[in-house]
Amino acid sequence: MAVLAWLAVLALAATTATARAQTPVKKPFRVVTTFTVIQDIAQSVAGTAAVVDSITKRGAE
Repeated sequence: MAVLAWLAVLALAATTATARAQTPVKKPFRVVTTFTVIQDIAQSVAGTAAVVDSITKRGAE
């Protein structure tokens, strides 16, 4: 009976550790565009999944 209890504890511990290890950390990826208009479109599409920058400054186009 004690062996069965230990097996249950070990199975529970292994399941808990596996569940935590499979949770990925989602970091936003970086996107660089050529024009600020494209930057605005890309940011609207990506939302919080990406950080969008433009190589040209606003008003320089």
